[in-house]
Amino acid sequence: MGTDWIPGREAELLVKMQTLSTALTAGPTVYVLPTGLAADFAEQLGILDARYATCQNEVTRSPANITAKNEAKASVIRLARQINKILQADVNLSDFNKQAAGLPVYSTSRAPLPPPQSAPVIENFSIFGNRASYEVHGTSSLRGKEHNAHALSAFYYIGETAPTSVEGWVFVESTTKNKVVFDLPEGTAPNTKVWVTCFWVGARSQSSAACQPVYSYTTHAAPVPMPPAMKKAA
Repeated sequence: MGTDWIPGREAELLVKMQTLSTALTAGPTVYVLPTGLAADFAEQLGILDARYATCQNEVTRSPANITAKNEAKASVIRLARQINKILQADVNLSDFNKQAAGLPVYSTSRAPLPPPQSAPVIENFSIFGNRASYEVHGTSSLRGKEHNAHALSAFYYIGETAPTSVEGWVFVESTTKNKVVFDLPEGTAPNTKVWVTCFWVGARSQSSAACQPVYSYTTHAAPVPMPPAMKKAA
């Protein structure tokens, strides 16, 4: 069983995650990620750094501050694993650049598992107010995940025409579930066109092709039903 590439000691974790964040910020054309993911990672890392410092001070160390620090650490680790999955699947990223960013370089001597062969299928995409949701499954003969699929990476884009490359798409989440639910930015106007796409991620970080983007439009939230007594008064 391999060793986890993310350190268990928090001081070492901060150093390694800072190495990764610095590489992502300095080389966006080398480490190609969905829009906003590197910035989200840097922001969460900054929060963790501040909360870790708070907990190192005996005066400010408290159960509440420790809980807040642990929540920030969990967010950083979750984003780091997602970034690693995406970059490991990038065939143009060299082992040298992986090492420079503090990412693992996996041995190629293992018998490779084939990546998921087919793109996901999106169904029942709908938007209620600012909350969007849809269901995902494999090919028509598979109602669950595609063969060799371990998780799903989901993205959205607001605009008239869906992007044809990774740039422009906004990362939503990586999930092992077959339903995606997310909130659009506050202030997204009704009748706004929203696109979604996703791809399968294999157990060894290989990804399938992304599915054909599909779209829907934002709507007004349904009005709250008026109580019968108020209806009569009206």
